[in-house]
Amino acid sequence: MIYGRTFKNPDEARGAVGQFVKLLNSEWLIKKNGYLSLRQAREAYYAREAARLKKVCNLVSRRIVALKLRTFLKLFGLSGENFPSAAYKRV
Repeated sequence: MIYGRTFKNPDEARGAVGQFVKLLNSEWLIKKNGYLSLRQAREAYYAREAARLKKVCNLVSRRIVALKLRTFLKLFGLSGENFPSAAYKRV
């Protein structure tokens, strides 16, 4: 018996719990999540994390390019100051 409901067998209880979990995840609006369902809150979190990681990856990518360029210039005895573009300056 779960919350006053009696089930004939464990499979029936599992089915009822599964339905409840689907309902909870998709339709119940949770106050601490800004009145979003659990699924909506999870999707919003992953979207924020994806945007944050994209910024980090872009920053890392730019630094790697700058390091490769600096290494190339040193290899040939050049310096970034010989070039007018700010893109070649040390990051």
